[in-house]
Amino acid sequence: AKWERVLGISVILSCCFIGVYWSYFRAPVSDTEMAPLPEPTQHDLLPADYTNTDFVLQRPRFLLFGDSLTERAFSVGGWAGALAHHFYRKVDVISRGFGGYNTRWAKHLMKDVFNGVDGTNTKLVTVFFGANDAARANGPPHSARQHVPIPEYADNLRQMVAFIRGLGVQTIVLMTPPPVHDAGRKDWQVLRVGKAASDAMPLDRTNEHTAGYAAACLDVGKELGVPCVDLYGRLQKEQDWGPNFFTDGLHFSPLGNAKVFEALLDTLASAYPDLKPEALPLHFPWFDQWDFEQPENTAAQIEALRQKGPYAVGKVEPKA
Repeated sequence: AKWERVLGISVILSCCFIGVYWSYFRAPVSDTEMAPLPEPTQHDLLPADYTNTDFVLQRPRFLLFGDSLTERAFSVGGWAGALAHHFYRKVDVISRGFGGYNTRWAKHLMKDVFNGVDGTNTKLVTVFFGANDAARANGPPHSARQHVPIPEYADNLRQMVAFIRGLGVQTIVLMTPPPVHDAGRKDWQVLRVGKAASDAMPLDRTNEHTAGYAAACLDVGKELGVPCVDLYGRLQKEQDWGPNFFTDGLHFSPLGNAKVFEALLDTLASAYPDLKPEALPLHFPWFDQWDFEQPENTAAQIEALRQKGPYAVGKVEPKA
């Protein structure tokens, strides 16, 4: 038994030695042996305009106000995360999503959610409600509690926009509720209550019923002069949109989130072109713009801007 243990230890040590030798002394792998690196996307690159000499001491914010479709927007692959990456080091993207909320309840949160918000520190507000307002009054008990009639929903949106404008923020985007994938919603219902109970229960939401809420959101946007992202119409133009864009017929999959992000960017580009990342100042100077020989010179420029306020725009003076 003693010699067996010695032999076993020897074999283990030999394997370790071979592994170290192979790692450090073998010939370098060829290009054909290495897995190809993915090509960088446009958003992975650092555009020259991102390194402009304009800078601020505090980043302004984008405030996203909505229900669970906003609350979950920072999940892996979420549309808010993509937005934050797109505007990295330019703005802070803040999600204020409240799962299960409709506009009837959410409007009463605004004094707290928007506490301290003004037109200087907040560059954009998105208002993304309707998925819960569109819960059916004749559906299961939970959807009946969430249901808000279309006229009230539209009026609540008007009140929200008026409140935000009253704070001095004029850059607002409405977002329609997305379509509902009825089959996916039914599958979710079966998982939740079982097939027997589900067969005797109506759906809490349907695509047909949600259409009226999406139309009302678009109408309010036109009435108030607020751009609106028509997610309801846009997503349904894609092939197999239901199973591809939703996990449970209502909430977005990673691919669905990508489509929301894309649609929001398109709306910003057409409605608020000054909000593109390259048009916004950087948060503090780009590292390569510091005076390497005399960094106190750049620090003095930062201190001078500090006297003008946190959101004042400064400019790095060229190095001597």
